[in-house]
Amino acid sequence: MSYNSKSGAFSENGDSGGVIVDGLGRIGGLLTGGAASVDTPSEDITYATPINFLIKRMCGQGLEPNLNPVLTA
Repeated sequence: MSYNSKSGAFSENGDSGGVIVDGLGRIGGLLTGGAASVDTPSEDITYATPINFLIKRMCGQGLEPNLNPVLTA
């Protein structure tokens, strides 16, 4: 749901593949699509794949995901 009446859609074209995080920086999932309505801006739908599902699939393929990347200046 939108944060408030002025926040706009949660996702837009080109956001697919983006990481969705909460206010504490915890990864919740990857954005896979959305459907915001221009005619009724209060209707905003965003689809995501849960991060736990992705981690299990990656580990099942022999990959070791790094969910603690380090930012560098």
